[in-house]
Amino acid sequence: MSMLIPELSHHFQQALNQYSQGVHLENLLEAKKQYIDSAGRLNDEDPDFESKMCSFNEWYVFQFLSRRKTRTVISDYLQHHSSIPDEIGVALLSCRFTLFEFLGKNFLGKWQLKDWGTGKKISIKKREDLPAVLEGEIFTGRSLEYKGQQLLLEGVCVLPKSVNALALKTAKKVLKKKDKALWESFLFRLEFFHSKTKFYPHISAEKIFDLSSFL
Repeated sequence: MSMLIPELSHHFQQALNQYSQGVHLENLLEAKKQYIDSAGRLNDEDPDFESKMCSFNEWYVFQFLSRRKTRTVISDYLQHHSSIPDEIGVALLSCRFTLFEFLGKNFLGKWQLKDWGTGKKISIKKREDLPAVLEGEIFTGRSLEYKGQQLLLEGVCVLPKSVNALALKTAKKVLKKKDKALWESFLFRLEFFHSKTKFYPHISAEKIFDLSSFL
């Protein structure tokens, strides 16, 4: 996974490789089941398959907490690699899963995004390895902060534009409850319904995205 910062990418990949085999294999299988239940099935023929695999890897390393563990993969990795510079460790622990809105580009060519989780606008460098996103579209994704710079990770899920209004209306309702677990559940539900649209292309996205349980 490219984060544009080699040092961060290196440690992310090291953690992913180390915690995807041997004694950690059972945790990986637990994570895969939980992810599919939350975000929907992975279809290797889907054009979004690579992005969804990136999303799973990012969630597994940065956020998944096994029933048998007390630390995330990245926390455990950093605990066992104390020589990693503090600024790298802080950045790797800063991962946020949220809902972004693409506001367009500024005069420097940087993407302008609104992070609906914080209500703040951020600027990021254009990423050639990300799916095409049009102005006004919204997507789920993860970001890190490194030396004051926001970095958007590869695992993004661009929602059908026809459900934007419903998704943002629901996001506002969820955010008012100030419940982190509920917010993450909502984001996963968006990804779940996005996956469902791929398996049932004959059904309109508006009918598939049933967010009534969050209202």
